[in-house]
Amino acid sequence: MQDSSDIRLQRAMAAVRDESVLRGRLEEIVRRKGLQKVCVGVAVDGREIAFSAGAAEADDRFGATAASQTPVAAGCLAKSLTATLMNEAVVAGRVGWTDAVADLLGGDTHSRRHLAGITVRHLLDHAHGLDASMVYGVPRTDDGFIDVGRLCGELGPQPLFAPGRMYSYSHVGAWLAGALLEKITGVRYVTQLRERQLICDATYDESGAICPATGGHLALTVAQWLVFAQRCLAELQPRQDGTHDDMALPGWHPTERSICRGWKCYGDGWLGHNANLSDRSAMLRIDPGEQLAIVVSASEANGAVFAASGVFGDLLPEFRNLRPPRLLKADEAAGLSLHDHAGRYVQARTTVDVTLDAQGALQLQVGEREREAAPPSRLRAADRGVFLAESRGNPEFQFVQFIADAGSSRSAYLWNGRQIWRRESAAR
Repeated sequence: MQDSSDIRLQRAMAAVRDESVLRGRLEEIVRRKGLQKVCVGVAVDGREIAFSAGAAEADDRFGATAASQTPVAAGCLAKSLTATLMNEAVVAGRVGWTDAVADLLGGDTHSRRHLAGITVRHLLDHAHGLDASMVYGVPRTDDGFIDVGRLCGELGPQPLFAPGRMYSYSHVGAWLAGALLEKITGVRYVTQLRERQLICDATYDESGAICPATGGHLALTVAQWLVFAQRCLAELQPRQDGTHDDMALPGWHPTERSICRGWKCYGDGWLGHNANLSDRSAMLRIDPGEQLAIVVSASEANGAVFAASGVFGDLLPEFRNLRPPRLLKADEAAGLSLHDHAGRYVQARTTVDVTLDAQGALQLQVGEREREAAPPSRLRAADRGVFLAESRGNPEFQFVQFIADAGSSRSAYLWNGRQIWRRESAAR
């Protein structure tokens, strides 16, 4: 007798192969959410499907051809391009995953101090520990190469954690990975993308300064993203022994589970990245085991995820297995040692003060340099060690978790589902 999960997967895969089913689902979610324009691309069984829906596409000019040629801003999908370049460099023997970044990049004493202990793998997996919260763009030399010395000079003076200790999302790992690729080849990052045929006929700013983390003004069409995705399907085959080589996130995240050599892992073998900009969004998902790739682009912030949940909700584990934290009842929360969490947690740009209020509940207050601190928000305990913010005013801190060092109950770090703040001091 077949397992129910196997039957569910078979049904989901059958739906992916039926364009009419996918179109119907997209039209329904677009209507329900009021989305303006959504494009979907699927690569399965050696063929590509592209279609669209939305109020902005009411005329009959928009067909499969037009959908496939719709430009999709790279945003943070650029990190998958950087990961691919680095993976190909490792396969070619130019560099190794465990090589020391400080030795490869060289530089002055200050740069080497920042980069000490960091490996190539740490850069791609956001496990380097560097505090780049005060760095707002990748600096470059006059000839267009990434300027490692200036970049390290803009980093926070203290690391967030020891290299390899945990994951904390930022752009600096991809920036340094791009610099490393330039160092070992002597060729600018954008030129490598062209030479490796990763951005053939793509559009980007005239300066050619594509960002290895956010793409800059780089845009590829839906069809071009599918070509890239299929290349990754061929290069990122599942391990034959069934083991995993990924790094788990330090705490709970609604959809992501781990990171593996620059690719976010969503469960059941699915890899990918999201791009969320102020006026558009995109997501890329690949499953090397099933040889399946999905690209979704929307003309609204977060629209791509909404659309994907409606079209592929029965296939993608990030939607199928989504279980929001459950608030604890009073008797369940009574035994929690909240005092262990109270204290100040810091990055170079922000401080997070966690204190106990008059009723003995945790409250969180976020401050930024040269700005008045926001009002405190009470935290409510939920399962899985998550604390939910009562106030929805700060989108970065809708929930937090406290992470202790091994053998200690006292929290050493604060996690917001994306980044880490290190504990600076205990509450007074």
